[in-house]
Amino acid sequence: MTVQNIGDYKDSISIWDQYLYNSKGQQWSYDSGATSNAAKYLYGSPLVESMNPGISITGDIIYDVPSDQSPATVVIDGGLFGSTKTIRL
Repeated sequence: MTVQNIGDYKDSISIWDQYLYNSKGQQWSYDSGATSNAAKYLYGSPLVESMNPGISITGDIIYDVPSDQSPATVVIDGGLFGSTKTIRL
């Protein structure tokens, strides 16, 4: 995942506010152990990061989803002043 601050002010993003949903509305949060072990971040960490305007963070977020489930959307919370986005998968 790559996240960029496209605003005019410093803002933050937290991994704790990013969720996957299936078509039934079931929600999964990230797997902290797997994310910490697998993550190779190019800049900062989406665990909790303050970003100045124009700064991007690229990294992996791992979710523990049963193999018989198919995530349909991911909801990205843009922080205190950002907007929440729903992305179809």
